[in-house]
Amino acid sequence: MIPIKLKILFVLLAFYAQQAKAQTLATVSPLDQRLDALLSKMTLQEKIEQLYYLTDGNDRLKIPQFKGSDGPHGIGNNARGYSSFPVTIAMAATWDPDLISRVGRAISMEQAARGKDRIAVPTLDLLIDPRIGRAPETIGEDPFLGGRISAAFVL
Repeated sequence: MIPIKLKILFVLLAFYAQQAKAQTLATVSPLDQRLDALLSKMTLQEKIEQLYYLTDGNDRLKIPQFKGSDGPHGIGNNARGYSSFPVTIAMAATWDPDLISRVGRAISMEQAARGKDRIAVPTLDLLIDPRIGRAPETIGEDPFLGGRISAAFVL
């Protein structure tokens, strides 16, 4: 025979699991729903091409071609007349997520003004070995700081 306390625990767990499921379903945004529907229609090959920018768009699913450029600390690609910000590790050293959020917005606005809809943002990985060639483009080695700065840059 199952003790009464264990029965109550099972009932409460089932109740909370159902509540969590209902809350999760209720908080899915229309954009997430559209993206899920689109991804479910894509073949594996189409997903790979989209992920690595190996496509000029997808006529079948009406996905336009992405246009973008490098620019982890500004527009880059020898573009003139645009802002150039410090490298990512230097921006992280400010410990100022609000400042980094403004930098991210400025870069995205300048990209949009150029007709671009994507940018190769800073390396959001932690710096594990300082000998790598792109070390200045990382967020450093502190996971707490890196998380705060990365979130600020892309949100």
